[in-house]
Amino acid sequence: MPRTEYRTEETAPAGGRLHDFRFRAMNTTVYLRLRASDGQAAKAKAAAADWFRFVEQRFSRFRPDSELCRLNRAEGRPMMVSDTMLEVLELAAHYGRVTGGTFSPFVLDALARSGYDVSYEQLRERSGEAGAHEDSRNAAAAPRTADAAPSCSPISALRLDLGMKAATLPPGGALDLGGIVKSWAVERFADYLRRRLDIAAGLIKAGGDLTTWGSPGEQEHWSIGIEHPWEPDGNWGTLRLDGDYRAAATSSVLGRSWSSPTGETRHHLIDPATMRASRSDVAQCTVTGMAATECEVWAKVICIVGWAEGTFRLRLAGSDCEALAFTRDGRTRLSRAAGPAREERWQEAAAAEIPLTRFEHSNIRRNSP
Repeated sequence: MPRTEYRTEETAPAGGRLHDFRFRAMNTTVYLRLRASDGQAAKAKAAAADWFRFVEQRFSRFRPDSELCRLNRAEGRPMMVSDTMLEVLELAAHYGRVTGGTFSPFVLDALARSGYDVSYEQLRERSGEAGAHEDSRNAAAAPRTADAAPSCSPISALRLDLGMKAATLPPGGALDLGGIVKSWAVERFADYLRRRLDIAAGLIKAGGDLTTWGSPGEQEHWSIGIEHPWEPDGNWGTLRLDGDYRAAATSSVLGRSWSSPTGETRHHLIDPATMRASRSDVAQCTVTGMAATECEVWAKVICIVGWAEGTFRLRLAGSDCEALAFTRDGRTRLSRAAGPAREERWQEAAAAEIPLTRFEHSNIRRNSP
């Protein structure tokens, strides 16, 4: 993965100087840029490592002792869960309803069936990188295997007892919360830094999901780079984050894809309607709004069902989020929220200070369509 190192010696006006640090957690890179005093930054750095390690231990589907794995093993029976787990389950249920079931946590069996039953690092080693990602269009056009796919449990089958703090999964309905928990973790930690450590401004990014608050310095907005999926090491342009648009998330069929033993290219975005890798016209989508979780959900939905249907559902849900997508015919699509024109929010070919997402390995780069 191309890495951009950020210096911590920059100065900012009020609220301290800029501090940057990154670490690995939840099978991705977590990055923080904070405008804070040295003491605040030191506390934030230690707390960040602890928080994301805690989230990974609780929600990982690859750790047999995680709370998520224990809940999956209790399918069909009620299980007492932590406040943290209950909060994320409520959030997943909410977005499952809002998106008409296109966002679903009940895709674990389909992921495992497609070969994604170990961490992505292990999956890459097992499938082999060479030749696995030669053409980005293969991920959407891959032939379907003949064996029948399992059906996806409806979100209504997830029963939550808020009074008892208990959850009951339907028989056969195993959960994968990876589609929402990173953005949730980013939001929760940003709230902690604002309220508990009184940090005036910051940006937190986990993989392709990020949130911001305050201003980074002399300029009043955060300038975020949007990676171009067809141009190696290049950005399409920038996204400006300020005001009511403080968060962003990118979803893509390019970043986490692999080859099956038969040579079929697969990816991690499962369409609950088919319980197979999505086959839409969208290769990559970035969504911006006020909440990172909402952005992550809609970026996934648009990738799964396609540009026209995805943006229709976005507006039907009453969301003010905006979306930018790269489709497989080589076009760039933009959906703006209703209201005053915001042409300045998305700037094509502009230089950015911080990349929104960077695929985790070099072989993922594709030829132009």
